[in-house]
Amino acid sequence: MGHLDNELYRILERLHDKSLKLDQDIRSQIIFSSIMVENEIENIITTHFCRERNPAPLFKSLIFGVGEVTFSKKISILEKILEVAYPDLWKECKWVISRLNAIRRLRNKFAHNLSTIRIEDVEKATLDQAVESLTIERLSNDGRVIYEQIPVKKAIEYMEKARAMSIFLSYIGHEIRRRVDGEKPKEFKSEDHIENLHIVFPLARLNEA
Repeated sequence: MGHLDNELYRILERLHDKSLKLDQDIRSQIIFSSIMVENEIENIITTHFCRERNPAPLFKSLIFGVGEVTFSKKISILEKILEVAYPDLWKECKWVISRLNAIRRLRNKFAHNLSTIRIEDVEKATLDQAVESLTIERLSNDGRVIYEQIPVKKAIEYMEKARAMSIFLSYIGHEIRRRVDGEKPKEFKSEDHIENLHIVFPLARLNEA
């Protein structure tokens, strides 16, 4: 192996290590954040159907564990519960569904696809520049290989959006629990909660599509 080949090998090795570490950090945080969101959806569904609290763990285990209800189906169930049983909450929170599906789609990209290294990243590595994006490699429905670049900034925004959304869902769940327990409904204003969440999660931008 010649000098240039050795140098290229070292660059690729260094880039691979850097990209792998970045991928592991982002992938794990994205999946963790989406689990938080999914868990809050499960809690809302369980609260609505389990009027008594004791059967709730069994209900949750059977429906979401044994029943293997997908993330997508959980979002659809949540949508229908809000629309039919809590029309005032639905009016204030119908925007939540599109945000949840966006979170789910990005989660799936990282959960089910490998990342790869682009030539542009190799060139940056020669200058010891930071890797600013990850490239996801996936197959289209007709079998073509598709490469999709996901900027690190977008991934970080996703994490903040997911974590803020999990807290927002907990607010919805708390109000539903109050009603299930027979308390008088409180007025639920999305903007008030969003404003407070944006103080903690400034990149979340829950009120943007």
